[in-house]
Amino acid sequence: MFEYPNGSRLVGRVAEQHTNTTGTDYTDDIYAHLAAGRFVIVDQSSGDAELNKAAADRVIARIFDQNRARFRRAEQPPDILVYVEEAHNILPSSRELDFQDIWVKTAKEGAKYRLGLVYATQEVSSIQRNILRNTANWFIGHLNNTDETRELKKFYDFADFEKSILRAQDRGFVRVKTLSNPYVVPVQVERFSIEAQRAATPS
Repeated sequence: MFEYPNGSRLVGRVAEQHTNTTGTDYTDDIYAHLAAGRFVIVDQSSGDAELNKAAADRVIARIFDQNRARFRRAEQPPDILVYVEEAHNILPSSRELDFQDIWVKTAKEGAKYRLGLVYATQEVSSIQRNILRNTANWFIGHLNNTDETRELKKFYDFADFEKSILRAQDRGFVRVKTLSNPYVVPVQVERFSIEAQRAATPS
C-alpha cells in the first residue's frame, strides 16, 4: 500500500469491514460450521451492496470448492443447503451471460456435490436464465407485474396460472411445482406456529 500516494488512507476507508478479534478467513469459518451440521446466518441487511455481493460470492465459492474437493477425493461431501433472500441482489442478473459464474455453477452442478440452493425473489425476470432452468422446485406467490409472469410462463405450465398469480393476493396461497410432481399445484400454506405445533403434538 506504500507504493501509492495516500495508500494508508485508502486502506483506512475499509476499516468498518475489518476486525482485530479474529485471524481466520470468515469463509473458512462458515464452511467449517456448515460441514459440522450447524446453522449459519450471514446478515447482509446493512452495508454496501457491492461489498455484500462480493462477500456472498466468496462464501458460495468456498462452499462449492470445498465440497467439490471432497467429492474428487472420493469422500462423502456434507449436505449443505444455501438459502439466499432477496436473490436479485446477489445472483447474476438476466443480462449476464457468464456461465462460469459461481452461482450458475452451483445451480447446474451443486447436486453432484451435495449442495442445494434455495433463492427467494420477487423479480424472476432479473435472475440469470441458466439458474432458472436448473431450478427443480418452485413456490410462486403473488406477482404484480406482467414482466415477471411473462418470464414465469416459460417454465412448466405456469402459463395456466398467470391470471391468478397476478390477481390473487391471499396470504399463503402459492402455486407449487416440485421435482417429484409433473404439474403445478395450487396450495394453501398454513402459517407455521410453534405454539400450534406443540398443541397438535400428543404428549
